[in-house]
Amino acid sequence: MRRLILICAMAVVGVLAAPVSGASASWSQCPENAGCVFSGYNGEGQISWWYPQLNACHEHSNNPQIRSWWNRTDFWMHMGLAFAQPHSSASLNPAYNPITGQVCFRSS
Repeated sequence: MRRLILICAMAVVGVLAAPVSGASASWSQCPENAGCVFSGYNGEGQISWWYPQLNACHEHSNNPQIRSWWNRTDFWMHMGLAFAQPHSSASLNPAYNPITGQVCFRSS
């Protein structure tokens, strides 16, 4: 019984922290209350997303170059050296290099 509970608990944690990737995305695929990053401009390309956990950081190795994002959370979303305030979205200027590094959620 303990083993079943442990396996179920591990599965729930995995679902909350696992990025979801797809071949092609749009802004509409970003779930409510999640932080989403896209490999393309204007919410296009490959998407990865996470539900926030305060002071938790996530790898996005399946989607290593961020060019746009939508922060649909109440937390600040830090991406490499960039950050997004709560409930904001943006795309990089094409003249800039894509953002790399971890995606983290902070209170400020």
